[in-house]
Amino acid sequence: LAVGALVGRLAPAAPLVALGAAGGLAASAAAAWLLTRLRAWGATGLRQGARPGSLLWYIPLLIYALLPLAQGPRVSAAVAGLGAVFALSIGFWKVASLALGLLLLAPLGRWRAAGLAGLCFGLAHLLALLVGASLAPTLVNALASGLLGFAIAALALRTGVAWPAVALYSLLLFGDELPWSAW
Repeated sequence: LAVGALVGRLAPAAPLVALGAAGGLAASAAAAWLLTRLRAWGATGLRQGARPGSLLWYIPLLIYALLPLAQGPRVSAAVAGLGAVFALSIGFWKVASLALGLLLLAPLGRWRAAGLAGLCFGLAHLLALLVGASLAPTLVNALASGLLGFAIAALALRTGVAWPAVALYSLLLFGDELPWSAW
């Protein structure tokens, strides 16, 4: 948010997707540094491969992520490319943060850790209020994000891998979060 707000101050006419990509890349670099520093890539499920059967648990999230794409993009290839950078960078740092949260909360038990990680995931989305977002839509987004965070946490705990969640959350951002009609 801080990098996006800074870019927004320096370039007030910059599109939302450019602000998100800048902030997402900065946060992704920080998350990768933290994972490396803590030697937590494997413990968070962001390094190891998945057994093919475990990927079946991600099918409901895949369907949920594909639904917004049914309308089809109405953007140029350049905007879609920037949108992919936006989605992947934000998807990575958010799922990495969630996975680190699960690692820290593990002593509480699997379900409590998933619940608290999901709650933190939802509460983090309230930070949009600091950059001028409207209250009601932000509250609804925080609730939906909290539930999605719990689902991702539960899937990561069940399967032992988190990288499919990065891909699917990025796909969800790409299809749902970008204001396609505004481009």
